[in-house]
Amino acid sequence: MKISSPAAPNATPDRVDEVELDAIFERVDQCSKPGVAVALAIGGTPVYRKGFGLASMDTPLLLDTRMRMRVGSITKQFTALAYLLLCEMSQAGLDDRLGRYFPEFHPVVRDITMRQLMSHTSGVRDVSSIRFRLGGFEGTSIPLKTLLELYTDIDDVDFKPGVTCAYNNGGYMILGAAIERITRQRLGEVLWQRIFAPIGMYDSFLRDWDTEFFANAATAHTLTGNGQFERRYWGVDFGGAGNLCSTADDLLRWLIHMDTPIVGTRATWGLMTTPNTLPNGTSTGYGFGLHQGSYRGLRTVSHGGGWIGGNAMILKVPERGVDIAVISNRNDVYSPVLVNRVLDLCIFGEDVNPRSDGGEEYSVYRINRKDNAVASGAQTSTAPVVTGIFRAPGSRRIVQLFGRGGRQIVSVNAHDLPYERRGESEMVPSEAWSHIKRTVTLLGDPASPSSIVLSDFGDVEDFVAVVPSNDSDWESILGEYCWAPAGGVARIQRTDEQLILQTRSRFGSMSYVLERLDRQIWRASSLASIFLDSILFFDRDHEGFHLTSFSVRSLAFRRTA
Repeated sequence: MKISSPAAPNATPDRVDEVELDAIFERVDQCSKPGVAVALAIGGTPVYRKGFGLASMDTPLLLDTRMRMRVGSITKQFTALAYLLLCEMSQAGLDDRLGRYFPEFHPVVRDITMRQLMSHTSGVRDVSSIRFRLGGFEGTSIPLKTLLELYTDIDDVDFKPGVTCAYNNGGYMILGAAIERITRQRLGEVLWQRIFAPIGMYDSFLRDWDTEFFANAATAHTLTGNGQFERRYWGVDFGGAGNLCSTADDLLRWLIHMDTPIVGTRATWGLMTTPNTLPNGTSTGYGFGLHQGSYRGLRTVSHGGGWIGGNAMILKVPERGVDIAVISNRNDVYSPVLVNRVLDLCIFGEDVNPRSDGGEEYSVYRINRKDNAVASGAQTSTAPVVTGIFRAPGSRRIVQLFGRGGRQIVSVNAHDLPYERRGESEMVPSEAWSHIKRTVTLLGDPASPSSIVLSDFGDVEDFVAVVPSNDSDWESILGEYCWAPAGGVARIQRTDEQLILQTRSRFGSMSYVLERLDRQIWRASSLASIFLDSILFFDRDHEGFHLTSFSVRSLAFRRTA
């Protein structure tokens, strides 16, 4: 592999120790299970390229850095660059409205701009998340065109465009489709001709469906509740939001290319790497397709990606000339944690101390609820875990505080993340999730707060403690409800001493167990994946409810006759 780039002034290749790096990946260096591929460069020179574990449990072939795997949302930066290249040629504009390319969309979204799509400030409904909640991760394969047709009927948005930031796959699915309408080419062809081939990323391509065969492609593996791996597939065509297949070598080429780009002007790369600022003055930490963050005081440029059966992370530390790409073909190993451990070793000259929990630092969300451990890669906090349920009186938002695996978990509208204490009463996302600008301040006794303050991308909201309800009137919520735009149906029934929410649509079906948090508030826990957990806010007369999660806000379901 030949890659060259001017070495960064503070690059320290003498600190790379192959044996110590190998030790980081020891737990996935197995001959009977899937694993990871990792590629590391310092000063533009690859210094470590290895694969660990199997490419597929069907064969004895081992992973290596030339093997193709899905990289999920890492796709977004390539889609953003492709659109910006069209802007360079005056074929498109940053402030073009959606209505220019999609006149069939509902008027409520036609004035949203392409700039807002790329910065995740559009407020447009995320149709991929809606599809998952109404039809599950798998099931019927839904073409991108079918999902985008929902925007013709969806008559509201998550929030007023431009006022806040919320990560949104749907926005990038629209962006990719807009590129196709402008160029009259498939997005994969555009990316190949204008980005991949010029840079030398010859093993990268868009993969619409996992059911297709491709040469030199590794298999994704999902760990199930019985401790066995299974082969599972998305039922969604993510297009420009997440369809990229690549290799660790190609992603390393891409990272090194950023230092002296041959694709895209200086102005274009300024837009890619400059975080956007909200009207309240808060930085989103997100440019166009790239996160801007820090790790142990050093500026980082990065993006991760996840899919059913694996995940990936690419990151560069510009001031130290360090570039790293990690791709995992198993869902119980979390690439950002491994990236951080490599940085600890090759930049700071120290390895993370071995954990006492059996290596749980590798995992994040396991797809099934039985084994849904969350880990950040940081040491377990010595501060006691705080518990409680808190509600924002002025909005449909709920915060749950609880412990899992010895860690503090903060759940905002059923989005569970590991948090760490900063001082006596402040909690922030653990380092692997530090790009999420969400801080919790405990008021009153920090061990048993009476209320909390949530700062979410600079928007501050007060929450009061909820006293768990002993109300046994669960029968009033039984029945069938409908969300009209997608023909979604939600049925609540009681079976085996549990309340079950069953959703169904043309996309498939999904089941949830309901847990009462308040007289009008229930948590819907997916039987398939913790990613799909949601909160139901019922009207006082129980004639309807609003479904809210980390990626969907207030879908209004109304009771049917």
